[in-house]
Amino acid sequence: MTAFRVALSALFLLAIRVAAFAQPTLAPIQIIIPGGGGGGGGGCSLSLTASTANLVLSPNPLTCTGGATVGTTQPFSVQSNPTNYAITPSTDASALVQITSSSDTTPTLSDSTVSGFGQGFGFGIVSNSGPITLTLPGVSTLGGLSSLALANNQSADIVSDGSNYQLLLGMPVSCSQNQVIASPNGASGQPVCRALVVGDMPTITVPLGGTGLTSLTAHGVLIGEGTANVSPIVGTAGQALISGGASADPTYMTRIDSAILSVPSNITLANGTTPLIGAFKQTSGTITSVDSAAVAGSFTWAIQIGGVNVTGCNGISTSSSTNVTTTCSAANTLASGNRVTVVISSASGSPDQAYVQVNYSYVQ
Repeated sequence: MTAFRVALSALFLLAIRVAAFAQPTLAPIQIIIPGGGGGGGGGCSLSLTASTANLVLSPNPLTCTGGATVGTTQPFSVQSNPTNYAITPSTDASALVQITSSSDTTPTLSDSTVSGFGQGFGFGIVSNSGPITLTLPGVSTLGGLSSLALANNQSADIVSDGSNYQLLLGMPVSCSQNQVIASPNGASGQPVCRALVVGDMPTITVPLGGTGLTSLTAHGVLIGEGTANVSPIVGTAGQALISGGASADPTYMTRIDSAILSVPSNITLANGTTPLIGAFKQTSGTITSVDSAAVAGSFTWAIQIGGVNVTGCNGISTSSSTNVTTTCSAANTLASGNRVTVVISSASGSPDQAYVQVNYSYVQ
């Protein structure tokens, strides 16, 4: 029977080619379908020429000597009872194998190197009773796969090339609501019906209305960078976002302020203690430096927080009209309610046009 079906397949291909190209000089082609003895050698013969527009079998089906039958319909191989049905050339070659048993979930197929399954052997398969997985012993592959999973009512056409099986896979008839046909999640392989996941989504670039990023820094502020990816930036608690102008990114900075003790011309700076910040109103802060100068005379100064000298900013002598900046190194932390004072001592030479400016950073 296999020889008859293979011959029939070849006959159809030749008929299609004759019809498509209609070459007027094509010599008659005779196809002999073996069918046994008798009648001068037995069998059946069909002849095709250039004028044969379509293949017609008369009678149809054509019964040949020995019991062979040639027809123009594809045979069905309906399998309703077996478990793990084994595909066979004698039953399934050129047929549509229809699995109708819900217990038959893993039909099997021999490697294409096995006799009868070689080059040209082919069949179709479909399950009408639920998903199935067509399995192989492990030498050949099915379209590059070690096994073929088919959803309910999904079909496949399979043809051997002598080493492996080539595959024409039909799409599932339907998927569940909100599912798509895609490769398995996180892997390559045979398409399946499944829900979309985050990994399926592309990263959208800025020119297309996205950020160019797969995630954003928590609590960050997004900074535009033209067509490049946006740039999230995060500051520390209490910092302010300060513009860098039209050609630079803004940055988070600690806010800075100052308090100043100064005396104008013709007023002499005297020894004593003067409050600069009666009560520090911010949540926290740091005295960072002190600027001082005197046009005439000299004096010594110290900065205190709550009556305690700030390290590096006490016992400092000022005697120049040029500003001098002194860095405060320790004991310079401010808290809400602190009192900041400047203590002037050792004033001499009637210092005037003098000042002491306390610089501090703070958060609110």
